[in-house]
Amino acid sequence: MKIHEMIATIGYDLSMAVGMESGRHLRFLRRTASANLPSAFSWLKSKYNEKQMHLLKITAAGAFVACLCGASIAGEANPIEMAHGVGFVGCDSLIAREFEHAMTAPQRRFQINYFNETARNSVDLLVTFGRTGDTVWQTVHFEKIGGYCYSAVRTMISEEGNCAGHLSKDQYFKYMYDSAGALWTENEGGVDKLFIQSGDTCNMIFARTNKEQADR
Repeated sequence: MKIHEMIATIGYDLSMAVGMESGRHLRFLRRTASANLPSAFSWLKSKYNEKQMHLLKITAAGAFVACLCGASIAGEANPIEMAHGVGFVGCDSLIAREFEHAMTAPQRRFQINYFNETARNSVDLLVTFGRTGDTVWQTVHFEKIGGYCYSAVRTMISEEGNCAGHLSKDQYFKYMYDSAGALWTENEGGVDKLFIQSGDTCNMIFARTNKEQADR
């Protein structure tokens, strides 16, 4: 089974595992997701106390872009070790769960994005994994608050063909509505899946959240 075919079933599997907990958190994501779907990237640059701040660029071709000013570290290191390196500890189990498939892929590259002032409480981890022609893009925002760890996950895969055709063959996700050329669907557990056409390619984005107790 290809990497992207494996990912295509994750939304359904996770909905059975996390149930309505994910559904409740996704209501917020649904209200804000449309604001995060521009298909162009922007550069943010500034100086503070005569020191140039780190410049970050996070892109997803044909999907969505988010830019943060802060610091970043990239490499093939274990994402848990990267989180520990910037002071984010106590959520190892959740990080391992979210990147289970990435860590078994033949090729992968991680990037961690954070603010020095808030790194102990929240970080963003970005990864691309798989192989040429079978690439998965995933970004996860992690937070630790009041003894719990939270994750907001976006996973994107791409397939040749028409998005409407791919949706018609999807047995797990039900059409909800369309907006700005994106088809919004949802499964029984409340996980969202967006279908966005880009030329002859259909980009499919899974959006979900998770919550579990912090590691002791």
